[in-house]
Amino acid sequence: MALKGWYPDPGGQPGRFRYWDGSGWSATTTTNPHSAPPPTPATNQGNERQRSRDRGWLYALIVLALATVVTMVFVITRSGTPNRTSATEDTNSAKPTVSGWDETSTPTPPPTLTAPGGGDLVSCPFTRNTSNTTQRGNTLRSGNVVVDRTPDWIMRDMYLEFSYDRHFQTYILYESQFRQWMADIGVASLAIEDGFVDIRTSAEQAMQCLASSEYYEGFTGRVDLKSEQIEISGHPAWHLRAEILVDDVYFPNVEGDVTDIVVIDLGPSSDHLGLYTASCTIGDAYTCDAIDKAITTLRVED
Repeated sequence: MALKGWYPDPGGQPGRFRYWDGSGWSATTTTNPHSAPPPTPATNQGNERQRSRDRGWLYALIVLALATVVTMVFVITRSGTPNRTSATEDTNSAKPTVSGWDETSTPTPPPTLTAPGGGDLVSCPFTRNTSNTTQRGNTLRSGNVVVDRTPDWIMRDMYLEFSYDRHFQTYILYESQFRQWMADIGVASLAIEDGFVDIRTSAEQAMQCLASSEYYEGFTGRVDLKSEQIEISGHPAWHLRAEILVDDVYFPNVEGDVTDIVVIDLGPSSDHLGLYTASCTIGDAYTCDAIDKAITTLRVED
């Protein structure tokens, strides 16, 4: 699973590196990512000021063009209609080509870059919810969705911008010069106001965000292994399991992950759905056995 860090410039500049912050590429590049710190917000503020100046020039040009048109109309009205050549009707459509999951939710701008290593980015919601369930005992908890912790795995936040109240454990299998490849198990919440309404569609949405956005370097495809309705502590839930395949230049021996997504309906009084997600490396017996055991402990404590 790919993390934030410096990667070879997706624009193709030889020997240059660009920083991936989990949602977009930095404007700056470097030749030595070992010593270069992540870009600071000040860089983005500078870019915004530059964009503001560019917009100012654009607005001025628009006003000048409108003034020219008004003057021409006035002259034509006073002196008569000049000779014109015939024009072909413009049949281009102005309709948008990108649709969201739920038109009632806050729209997310479509991405303009590809993920590290290639593959299309999926435009996922960015939730504004910030609740944080207190953790206790040997469990991971998001609201009343609970799963037992796995011994010897470390607590670590996973940046899943479409979810909140996230609590995860990870196990690092491989490390390269810039990145780590890990397995993970965790629980989180999906806000209904963000477009996560029914369990089956929400499971597919969560899998899409994991599979083809910034979480995987060199995503090449997905093979669904299981898609079924189940029951968790008497609550309807949808379980989706898939192989997420990659061609990762940093981990050429890794084929990809086996990933579980379980979305739980917590009842009509809840403003969110429960989320369980876990990933193990394809062919790795230890991590895959761990996520198989973890899912059997998944429960809702009403």
